[in-house]
Amino acid sequence: MKRVASFLLIALCGISFNLTACTHHSSENTQGKTKKIALLLNGYKHRILLEENASSQELQRILPTKFSMEDLYQNEKYYRLPTPLPTAEESVGKVEAGDILLYGNQTLVIFYHSFETEYRYTRIGRLELTKELSDQLGTAQVTVERNESEDESCLKENYTLKNGVKIPKIGYGTWMIENKQATEKVLEAIELGYRHIDTAQAYGNEAGVGAALQATKVPREELFITTKLAAEIKDYQQAVNAIDESLEKMNLDYLDLMIIHSPKPWADFQGTNHYFEGNIAAWRALEEAYQAGKLRAIGVSNFEVVDLENLFTHSTIPPMVNQVLAHIGQTPFEVIEYSQKHDVLVEAYSPIAHGAMLKSQTITTLAEKYNVSIPQLAIRYCLQLNLLPLPKTENREHMQANAEVDFVISTEDMAQLKALSSDFDYGKSNDTPVFRKILNDR
Repeated sequence: MKRVASFLLIALCGISFNLTACTHHSSENTQGKTKKIALLLNGYKHRILLEENASSQELQRILPTKFSMEDLYQNEKYYRLPTPLPTAEESVGKVEAGDILLYGNQTLVIFYHSFETEYRYTRIGRLELTKELSDQLGTAQVTVERNESEDESCLKENYTLKNGVKIPKIGYGTWMIENKQATEKVLEAIELGYRHIDTAQAYGNEAGVGAALQATKVPREELFITTKLAAEIKDYQQAVNAIDESLEKMNLDYLDLMIIHSPKPWADFQGTNHYFEGNIAAWRALEEAYQAGKLRAIGVSNFEVVDLENLFTHSTIPPMVNQVLAHIGQTPFEVIEYSQKHDVLVEAYSPIAHGAMLKSQTITTLAEKYNVSIPQLAIRYCLQLNLLPLPKTENREHMQANAEVDFVISTEDMAQLKALSSDFDYGKSNDTPVFRKILNDR
């Protein structure tokens, strides 16, 4: 690629840095970790994960508050910095959309397309989200502003559902937390900054979760609450009643998201009947509750492609979310690709595989490389696939650590993790329907 590309990268990198960064508390050694800074790029909010090097540190100090970047070859944006930066040039081989690099010692570039290159760059960082990046940047000049007022907490970053509703990127899962313990644990999670809480009718802890929502001082509108329609309900009227029961049990006027827990009743999860008619009936009840303002968003869980196709064909309002089992070594790429292609956000439950991946040498080695814990690596893996992880823990320190994921897994290491085959033993969870199906299908 021509050297102009490098100049573009530099420009974008300067786009918008919020110097209040999320930090890691799990280790004193910060090698391999990055700071996250917020920016406005053509008015679009972005976050950059910075490399831990002298170039990035100096860039934060000298970057103007507002500037413009020029386009080059419809691949990148560039900006000539006011003063030179320290360099650590290397042959990158290939630039990826979202990469922020330094060409020479004074040209900042952001790439919005991927391509092979023979040029040498100094790595500055990477845009965290690259979806629709080329559309946001366009091919004309772009305006870049630091967004220093933006809250930098990782737990306050959002995805946007197809109906415009914002949903926090990391949720707190409550599966297997007893109802009597749910209030205390949800309050702890909220105190630590979690704003997205995930429960279900089948968990038996909606009342406990609801009690925490009544007790917290955080305003209701700042919280995102999900529950799930029981998998056994495949009838319209039963679904209508169950929606109202969840609202009453949690003492809420509305839920932010309600999803069908499974396309099949749990007792028949290994069977071949997909309960198409029953899911259409249950979905109609969710649609009506959504239109009535009882639910801000609706979705599904554990739905395969054929189950999604059924709802797309027979629904008025298509699903906005599909929550599936997804973790390193067990990533349902076909369902994820199909869902994302149809603007359905994919949530990942059990992203840490109930601790089973702690025994993987490959995962352990990569976690050590990035100086993070295995759960942090697992959660970051999901985020880089544009999934919404829902880690569950009753340990306060683990709750906090699960949100400290401000590092970037390299393209090469992501490819290695994506290719990893799982022979994980889920321990006590082996006999739950979803995990049993995974084990039977191996």
